[in-house]
Amino acid sequence: ERFGASLFPQEGNQCPQFLRHKQHVISPSRVVGAGIPLTRVVQRAGEFVISLPYAYHSGFNLGLNCAEAVNFGLAGWVPFGLRCKPCKCFPDAVRIHMSLFAQEGGGEALTEREQCYPEQTIDDILCEACGQDHSAASTLICEACTAGYHMACLDPPLLKKPIGCWHC
Repeated sequence: ERFGASLFPQEGNQCPQFLRHKQHVISPSRVVGAGIPLTRVVQRAGEFVISLPYAYHSGFNLGLNCAEAVNFGLAGWVPFGLRCKPCKCFPDAVRIHMSLFAQEGGGEALTEREQCYPEQTIDDILCEACGQDHSAASTLICEACTAGYHMACLDPPLLKKPIGCWHC
């Protein structure tokens, strides 16, 4: 994602999750040249292709095509889903609230702190109020929408993190 943002800085500044817009194509040779692992797969009739967490994919059809995509995840994928950051450019886009699957889906139970403030999420989210990045020490992440805010940017500002989950 950082590589994509370096190639398309304007889009990366406007939306940290701009690659989800599906409007940009990056040449495989540039991906490989940046040291990012890449795999080429040719899918034949009757075969399945499964994209693993953190993998981007694209497709190209040669001739007639009848394809169906099914989004699914195994219980072991729930922790990856919990760290996923949704694009906020399209408020009516479908979002999956992965916290619902944490225990019910067979995933590992998360502590209350992990549910509300996963460290992997804080590193990449910009403050919705000022647009700057921030550290885990001064940041709140909304449990419902994963928007990030500096505690000082809230109205009124907060001096310390609330106990439990926080909603913007």
